[in-house]
Amino acid sequence: MNTYSNNVYYGIFVEKGHCVKIHGKFTGKFVPGRHMLRKAIDESKANFLQDGKAILNSIFSR
Repeated sequence: MNTYSNNVYYGIFVEKGHCVKIHGKFTGKFVPGRHMLRKAIDESKANFLQDGKAILNSIFSR
């Protein structure tokens, strides 16, 4: 289950991609998503695990 969220209305369009609409009409073109939120979450997870291990090691190695 994806739990990605963004508090701006256009966040999902940047993340997942969107069809181009000019003057109320779709042009048939598609802008692919940039997946910025997913990349940030994945990076945060990796850093969180590393930081957590370092903290636990410093606590229990005394």
